[in-house]
Amino acid sequence: MSPEKRQVMGIWVVVAFYLAAVLWVFLRNGPGRGDGRTTIQLAHWQIESDIREAIQAQLDRYEELNPDIRVEQIAVPGSVYQMWLRTRLAGGMATDLVEFGVWLPGMKDITPRYFQPITRYVDLPNPYNEGTPLEGVPWRKTIRDGMRGIDGFHPDLNHYYSAPLCIVSIRMFYNKALLKEVTGYDRPPSDYREFLEVSERIMQVSRETGRSLVPIAGGLHNAATTMNFMFGRLMMPLMYDLDRDHKMKVLFHDTAFGYLEGRWSFDSPDVRAGMKLIREVGSLMRPGFLQLSRDDATQQFVRGEAVMMGGGTWDAPSIRDLAPFEVGVVRMPFPTADDPEYGRFVIGPLSDGKVNTGFSLYVNKNTPNMEQTIDLLHFMTSVEGDRIFSEVAGWYPATLGVEFNDPEPDFAPFFDGYFTDGAVVAPAGPDARRLWKTNLHLLFGPHGSPERLADALRDKFPRAIRTDMSNELKQAVQQLRRLEPAIIAQMALEEFEISEKPGEMTASQQMQAGQNTYEVRTHELRNDLIAVEVDPYF
Repeated sequence: MSPEKRQVMGIWVVVAFYLAAVLWVFLRNGPGRGDGRTTIQLAHWQIESDIREAIQAQLDRYEELNPDIRVEQIAVPGSVYQMWLRTRLAGGMATDLVEFGVWLPGMKDITPRYFQPITRYVDLPNPYNEGTPLEGVPWRKTIRDGMRGIDGFHPDLNHYYSAPLCIVSIRMFYNKALLKEVTGYDRPPSDYREFLEVSERIMQVSRETGRSLVPIAGGLHNAATTMNFMFGRLMMPLMYDLDRDHKMKVLFHDTAFGYLEGRWSFDSPDVRAGMKLIREVGSLMRPGFLQLSRDDATQQFVRGEAVMMGGGTWDAPSIRDLAPFEVGVVRMPFPTADDPEYGRFVIGPLSDGKVNTGFSLYVNKNTPNMEQTIDLLHFMTSVEGDRIFSEVAGWYPATLGVEFNDPEPDFAPFFDGYFTDGAVVAPAGPDARRLWKTNLHLLFGPHGSPERLADALRDKFPRAIRTDMSNELKQAVQQLRRLEPAIIAQMALEEFEISEKPGEMTASQQMQAGQNTYEVRTHELRNDLIAVEVDPYF
């Protein structure tokens, strides 16, 4: 065949595939098409082992109960999820139900712009809990955190926005057989000093035998999770001091303005101690771990090149599926109050803190299937729905009344001890966090030290915080401007409505209450900026 004919044939092949794709898009079953069923779509970033299967098990059961509805899940890798989601939302093509987190960087505007508040539903019973001990219980009270977690309730807008499927905690995974072989221990010690001795024994075996072996598998993601946990717990006395409104949690506003007001710095004894602590933990990982990915760390652990691996309980299904050995789970080792170096910064026994829920699902404000989407969310967070999910996924359920028995006792969340929400390690907004992350390597390696990291941050950090807080104020003002037309429109609509329950707040009154709260917080932020000599007017 001549080159010209091959080229023409190639073009026709491309055209054929393109037409086939177009036909698939337009002819595939969808809302109101095909078999006549309504199609609801759910998007999430959970591609770990068993999670998609757990969601599908839920959806299959839901379709059995609701044969007129089809539900499709779309799993998008986390590395591209934020860009994918923002593009889909802006283009009006997002799915009906969306996994989201208000903690995702650069996504603060998403919640009020694109997601539907579920406030009107949370005090009503979940219909799928009929026949269970939760029958008649308000929906929000059937969730272990009362839907008051970071994603469930938006305090600035005074609205509930999402319902979660699971509870997550930070834990240390370990290779039971390898730990026993190398150290003689059945499980890693909980005492930090004893833990360091065991880790030194592991490194000694590696040096003596030439075996590629380190105490802890290291990659940027799981190392950050482990170090944030350790650093944050050591900073708890400082966190209590920075809690200006005595709300038992520290927002990044508190840590940011606390720094600008001179209430803490990278030269403070407790912060220096925290840096030294995470440097010690980093020394137990393979050199260059900050350049490695989460998958690199997992592979290192399952190959038997690391005895332990820090991470979240969300990693457990994947690790257990991949590992050719029995995996144990323990709480993170931590210095005690009598520790010779860190004890003065330890306030007492520590816990996991608040109920930390995850896999939070939000409703797309522009879904054409609002009633069906809320109904699906009801089922997924019901006793039956969350039981199906937790049994397949291996994640601790967020719904009360759902039993979950992991073979490892330490897998379950632990609430008996001190805790405060927040940590200096994520001290402000995007600029400050980026500055921390890009200089963190100065803490590790043969030439790394807390002094080097502090020297790199000291002069640049105030400017980064001021930039972050100024941008925060701009976003707050923009959000207030978006709220006003919606409130006015809702008030106009209510002029033509007759309330069936005269004593209840109308939707516009709820929106105004949320706006009032947001205005107060915006005013406080503006005054804080003025106090540290930053011009808040732009």
